[in-house]
Amino acid sequence: MHANAQDNDAYDIAISAGPLQSALTSLSEQIELPILARSADLAELTVPQLEGKYSAEEALRKLLASSNLEFRKVGDGFAVVKSASAPRDSTKDIPAAKRPRDGTLRPPETDPAPLLNRPVIVTGYRSANSASLWDKRRARTIVDGLNQDTITMLPDLAVSDIARRIPGVSAIPEYGTATTRQIESRQSVVIRGLDANYIQTTIDDLPFATASEDNRAPNLSLVPPTAIRRVEALKVLTASDDPHGLTGRLNLKTASAFDFDEPRWAVRASLGKNSTSGNGLDDQGLNRRIDGLLTRTFGATDAIGLSAAASYERFYSTSFDERPGGQADTYLFYSPDPHEPTPVQYFTASNGYPAPGRNQLYLFESSQARGSGLLKLEYAPGSSTYFSLLGGAFWQEEEETRNEHLVVVDKDQRPLEQTASSGVWTNGTVESGYVYQPETTVTGLLAAHFNHQLSRQSSISIAGTVSRSDVDVTRNMSKFIRGATLGDTVRNDQFAYQVTASGVVLDFLEPDAINDPSTYTSSYVRARDQDIQQDLAHFTGRYRFEPDDHPIGLETGLSLTVQEREFDRTYFEGDVFDTTNCVAADIRDCPLATFSNFVEMTRFSTTDPDVDFLLVDDQTVRQAWLAQGMPLTVDRTANSLDTDYELFETLFGAYAKLTYQQGPVYAEAGVRYDLADAEIDLFLRDVRLDGETDSDQFVPATRASSYQDVLPSALIKIDATPDIQVRAAYSRTIGRPNVKDLTSKEEIGIPENGLVTIKRGNPDLTPLASDNFDLALDWYFDGGDSAISAAAFYKNVDDLIFLQTTRIDDYELDGENFSVSIVQPTNANSASLYGLELSATKDFSDMLPTPFDGLSLKGNLTWIGSELTFLDAQGDSRDTGGWVNQPEFIFNGQVAYESGPLGVNVAYNHVSEYLSNVLSDTGDLHDTYAQPRGVLDFQVRYDFNDHLTLIAEAENVTSEDIVFHRRFPFGDLLATRVERGRVLWLGFRLQN
Repeated sequence: MHANAQDNDAYDIAISAGPLQSALTSLSEQIELPILARSADLAELTVPQLEGKYSAEEALRKLLASSNLEFRKVGDGFAVVKSASAPRDSTKDIPAAKRPRDGTLRPPETDPAPLLNRPVIVTGYRSANSASLWDKRRARTIVDGLNQDTITMLPDLAVSDIARRIPGVSAIPEYGTATTRQIESRQSVVIRGLDANYIQTTIDDLPFATASEDNRAPNLSLVPPTAIRRVEALKVLTASDDPHGLTGRLNLKTASAFDFDEPRWAVRASLGKNSTSGNGLDDQGLNRRIDGLLTRTFGATDAIGLSAAASYERFYSTSFDERPGGQADTYLFYSPDPHEPTPVQYFTASNGYPAPGRNQLYLFESSQARGSGLLKLEYAPGSSTYFSLLGGAFWQEEEETRNEHLVVVDKDQRPLEQTASSGVWTNGTVESGYVYQPETTVTGLLAAHFNHQLSRQSSISIAGTVSRSDVDVTRNMSKFIRGATLGDTVRNDQFAYQVTASGVVLDFLEPDAINDPSTYTSSYVRARDQDIQQDLAHFTGRYRFEPDDHPIGLETGLSLTVQEREFDRTYFEGDVFDTTNCVAADIRDCPLATFSNFVEMTRFSTTDPDVDFLLVDDQTVRQAWLAQGMPLTVDRTANSLDTDYELFETLFGAYAKLTYQQGPVYAEAGVRYDLADAEIDLFLRDVRLDGETDSDQFVPATRASSYQDVLPSALIKIDATPDIQVRAAYSRTIGRPNVKDLTSKEEIGIPENGLVTIKRGNPDLTPLASDNFDLALDWYFDGGDSAISAAAFYKNVDDLIFLQTTRIDDYELDGENFSVSIVQPTNANSASLYGLELSATKDFSDMLPTPFDGLSLKGNLTWIGSELTFLDAQGDSRDTGGWVNQPEFIFNGQVAYESGPLGVNVAYNHVSEYLSNVLSDTGDLHDTYAQPRGVLDFQVRYDFNDHLTLIAEAENVTSEDIVFHRRFPFGDLLATRVERGRVLWLGFRLQN
């Protein structure tokens, strides 16, 4: 029976004599609709046994017949309240009815008569918690989530911000420490410690396109919370689910017009200020956001529903980042032999002294705008049929500039006077760079659902979606270097360094020369554009048979997903030249331009107080380059081809499962068949070929990939008592290979001493496969307003993918035999992942006296452990301490207080240390770990009346930076420190 069942549907009701609270809980589970009430109103009330066929309303009338209570229909459930003639404590809030799903709030009403003359609209954080707990309680699988009302009570601006408050979920910066972008400009969601590439995200249980160059992780910053009724993390996938989800699936449920019995609208607007914005060159101004939601039903029987949501947001930030260890070639280690000039890759082969060879400072200035619109049409002519059509458009534009102060050395000349924490470089140089890197993303989707009850025993469900995502990325780069000449750089800047746990400090021998822009010359001017596009179509159909006279049912289904990804890049590189007194026919024979005419007046400080951070005036640089005819100095045609690809992938699934429902026990067992076929068109580079440009070494190539899996699953849910539920499950799921592992460029090297190196992707990769074991226990009390939950999980994951080198003798290449070294991603060893999730929600409304009865507490703690051995490209193994992006502990705590028109929510999110990057596939000196980080947020709101609410919010109250460390046997050194500001918001919500 779908969620919009009519009130006259007859159910087989079996309720034992006993407390009314237990009877209502049992009835709610039998009719699969929420019935919410105050436990205080139900105290000491009992009911006789009730058995037979009744509609939901008939059963409620019989259970409440001898009490002073009555019920009202609210959304897709019921609220039980004291009748209008009964005495009532007017100092208490109207209790937990099913909350409206658009985030609107109303203050409590103390007059019972008006309350009962229209749909019950309850207020407050505790009501939102009750709705979230109800969704968790009615679910058959193991799932945690947050409903829309909870979402609107904190300053969470993206789905990833919301999801991090769910047990077992963390939000991880999508860009690692070696990225050229601002690290936290976008976040990925990690469920139970496994990378977002192996987690599927759906909207209303359907996948959607999200264009990415090299992975399957969605861009969750696109989807605003406005129209999302619920964000949920499904921890167990059964046979009916797409199996791509090693640790589950993130599902975003949209709002429904049938959630309300009357038209609803709400508008929210805010202005905000980031404490870092405007600290660079630009006066960035205020953040701003506005969103709105409208829902209503139409027709004589309100069978047609319409929901519309729209939002617009613009955010600003400035960040000064310090990156002495953000890349593999930053902290260098040298042999104990002082005559050996080149660095080593393994710590045991070194003298144990780190030498900072790449010291990088970044100034990021970012402006991010996004807009969205969702329109949902629903049709429910009766209890047996439901149809919905959802259309959505999402737009995001990121405009980011990056100024760089870089000090690098010739790493093949070791430092002098080296100790464990200091040394002197005599072969360094200073570089000033600039990057303008805007990125525009446009995504559209159309999704449809059709559910039909064929009979009381059977039903069908059909759903489908088509979507397209397009990402356009530009990177305009320019750089000036001391000692640069065309095609070469003379590195002769001398400086001393001090290495501490908090960073690296430099001391230059000639700071005045470093500060003189006339000593710098043009190194390059680059223009790079890339387009990424994904088209996705998905169809699924299901048939369900559940006989009235037998506990065993059957469900079968099919699914088909077809997607096409395209990646195309164009790349040009040249220089600006000094044409003063130059009469050369080719401008490239003129001297390189100096920095003097292209430097900004504003300067910032560096780690050497006597050396300035010089900024490039890129607009002037680019105008000069265009005026000179864009002279090209480096052949970048290879870079324009070696990453291009087209991927066409078809995923087919079929499943069957048996279900069992008898009294308090529900169980299911099923099996799914999954078949994947892919074809990849790309370019193969053979450097042995001659040509005028590098592009002449490229030839088109096609790869084909195919794999199939048979995936069993089983689940049992037991209502041990009316308030205690136990769930256990086994499932086998997969993590499809990353796009980059299938589409990596293929390159055949020049034979050296009879050995040819071939680098390529691997079309023969199979998915990671995980055997998952789950156990969960939930205890609900305070009439369902409070709960304590525990969940344990264990995963054994096979076929992990690592970059490996394979030596093959007598390999035939163009009719000749060679010894070949093939470097490609390969399925290798196994690993395990295990953990425990604890969560608790406590409502004190029936425990504490006024005014403390407005207090609510909520918290969750997740512990994750693992056994994983990392294999490098040479086959050497080491323990990295866990999976990439797998924290050991995740903690969330929330305190809410409501008294009359005032509401306060304070939330704290803490993520412990985790492995962020393995920066090199060779050696043991390149692992980067994100440091523990805790973020405090709050919201204060005041209801002036039923329609207007004032809202004040703060994000990252303590201005907690993001810090990454590089780990060595002697301890940690700073890899990256990212400045993050505090954001204050002030706004209002207006509603009918």
